[in-house]
Amino acid sequence: MAMLVDFIKVWEDPGRVEYAFGLSSRMDRRLVIDKSTRRATPMDGEINDPFRMAYYVILNRQEVGGYWPTEGAAAS
Repeated sequence: MAMLVDFIKVWEDPGRVEYAFGLSSRMDRRLVIDKSTRRATPMDGEINDPFRMAYYVILNRQEVGGYWPTEGAAAS
């Protein structure tokens, strides 16, 4: 099954960054990443494939680019 997860940065402060994400350009979920631990928390508590995909791509882009991405997509 193919899946496309879009994400966009909502806000960022020195300790955390929050993203809206979702399937098919319907970004109705949020995740927050603690910058010091690099751990993410889904705001709705649901850890599933769309959450994992968005989180993985965000972390990967941050590691490669050195900054938290403003937007993007993950496909499988």
